[in-house]
Amino acid sequence: MANGSIAPDFNFTDIAGNSQHLYTYLDSGRTVFINVSAAWSSSSWNYHHTKYMDSLYNQHGVGVARNLKVLFIEGELTNDSIQLYGVSTNSTPSGFSTGNFTLNVPYPIIDLKTSTPGATNFMGVSGYNIHSFPTIMMICPDRRVTIVGQETTAGLYASRANCDTASVATDAELFTSSKANNALASCDSVTPTFRIANIGTAPLTQANITIKVDGVVQTNFVWNGSLSTYQSAVIPGHKVTAAIGGRHVVTAYVTNPNGVADPTIANDSAITSFVQYPSVGGAVINQDFETNGMPSDWVINNGGDTYTWENTTDGYSSSAATRLRCYYIPAGDVDMFTLYPMSFVGLTSPGLTFDLAYATFQVTDMDRLEVQTSTDCGLTWTTHYYKTGDSLATHAPVMSEFAPTSPYHWRKELVLLHNCADSANVSVRFKATSGYGNDIFIDNINVTESANVMEVSNNVKFNVYPNPASTNATINYQLAQNSKLYINVTTIYGEEVKTLELANKMAGNHYEQIDTEALANGVYFIAIHTDEGTTCKKLVINR
Repeated sequence: MANGSIAPDFNFTDIAGNSQHLYTYLDSGRTVFINVSAAWSSSSWNYHHTKYMDSLYNQHGVGVARNLKVLFIEGELTNDSIQLYGVSTNSTPSGFSTGNFTLNVPYPIIDLKTSTPGATNFMGVSGYNIHSFPTIMMICPDRRVTIVGQETTAGLYASRANCDTASVATDAELFTSSKANNALASCDSVTPTFRIANIGTAPLTQANITIKVDGVVQTNFVWNGSLSTYQSAVIPGHKVTAAIGGRHVVTAYVTNPNGVADPTIANDSAITSFVQYPSVGGAVINQDFETNGMPSDWVINNGGDTYTWENTTDGYSSSAATRLRCYYIPAGDVDMFTLYPMSFVGLTSPGLTFDLAYATFQVTDMDRLEVQTSTDCGLTWTTHYYKTGDSLATHAPVMSEFAPTSPYHWRKELVLLHNCADSANVSVRFKATSGYGNDIFIDNINVTESANVMEVSNNVKFNVYPNPASTNATINYQLAQNSKLYINVTTIYGEEVKTLELANKMAGNHYEQIDTEALANGVYFIAIHTDEGTTCKKLVINR
């Protein structure tokens, strides 16, 4: 769950038979710390055994001055209750235990099972999106979630300083989440999302809202509503824009709650940013990530997990690239990054190349990567490249977190963008959908005139004949070393019409047949993808 998100309510029964209702604790002004662990997880056991959360509870969770609550939740839904007590029945997550998690624990323990009402939602994407153990989070009285990590007792309690509690009659707060505005970009205007919260003891019914861009006021309005203590609401959308392209800072302020001065200035503002695209794109992009990593004017869209596209030192024969850690990201999360718009004016057959490294965790993994373009400032997108699982892989499955350590772990990919030819404003985005598999690495993103530079890699030689072809074509190719092979045929608009995936091929001379009888007359491109790179040639169908 993204930091700043609103915590969904839950009401579970602990192993002692007592009800543990989240919002009851929050409404009383207490900050709630939750350790979501699994009995089979050695990391969960190691952190639990530090007793940091025991000390947190003993020092601040009991007595007259108590101001927080600690909960332990066993989140492996498929095991039995005996695993919580240190009993192993097999070596799988559904039967293995690293120790007795209940011994001398002073705070409530909740043991979730698939049959527990609300447990699946709590663990899933509609709830807290838990996919790694342990996950340590803090929930403030205003329902904001923060993933605090495996902190010491002092570190956990220090994080509570970021939570506000109701101590006066009138106090308004503004905040936003790390996910709510993570992909704001437009050629025209954007609508940032902010929330207003009541941190006062009296109902909040009115406040003044000011929104500035780069310090200049763009809008003032009065918010009206009805919020009881610790409740929050989304402020109705108000568009903002900028006169020049690039990244801009948006700051929202709340003043005069219920017509009086706000006593706590520190929580009266929230900040986000957006990218203003130009009406005409800039120069074509050639990015090797070596200087400053991902440019600040690229837009990253985080699918909601802690991890998203990030800079890494594991590049293609270099010390820089970008990666997405699907090894940690739950299945279904979609993370994207969008390049700054480019002008393709003068390009008649544009194409994009990039270096890719990826290994599945196991052969059934279905991590997916797509390359898409938009010529209308992101209103609609066209997919030109789509690979998943083994067809995406450049390396054999790795049963641990993958990182490329050799140039042979990479493959150069060619994406034809002919539908964008001569367009004045082209956005390109890389869209990855996690299958909870393994990490994806991308390096050396380059836009080129693909019709003039058809051979992306001179290491792979091939010919296609007859050309023009009628009902079939023969591909004769030469491999300098053993390699996996993937052949695809695309239209001039990038639409894939035929694919051929082959097992490992020995070094040497090879022939493959392509059935072209179902293809309409016209121009196509045949691309051969191997461990050595990608080579593309033109094929004409004429009957």
